[in-house]
Amino acid sequence: MNEEPKPNSSDASDPGGSSCGKTAEELREAIQKAWQRGADEARKAAEEAAPRAREVLVEVLNDLSYSLSYGAAFASTLAKDLVSEGVRESKSRGSEAGARAAQEVLSKAHPPGTPPPQGPASSGPN
Repeated sequence: MNEEPKPNSSDASDPGGSSCGKTAEELREAIQKAWQRGADEARKAAEEAAPRAREVLVEVLNDLSYSLSYGAAFASTLAKDLVSEGVRESKSRGSEAGARAAQEVLSKAHPPGTPPPQGPASSGPN
């Protein structure tokens, strides 16, 4: 019977399996070199991109600042001009209505001829 050698069995010419160890070491070194090369290339690319990235960030912040300032000034100026009369009228009507409502509540709580309480020290009806 002819038996074929098993893939993991050691060769008679390589009894200690040193070629397998040598191959693993070469693979480890190749991976390490590739990893280092990739890291070096990434570092170089980042260093080259950093100044442009800063420029873009400054441009974005300037545009954002301008837009927010413009929007706030535009909206407040427009609102002041368009609704100022209506706002004044509403404020005036609301103040008058609130004062009347408060007077009605006070007049019900203290009918004419009854003095209002004199602060927290006064005792209410028992």
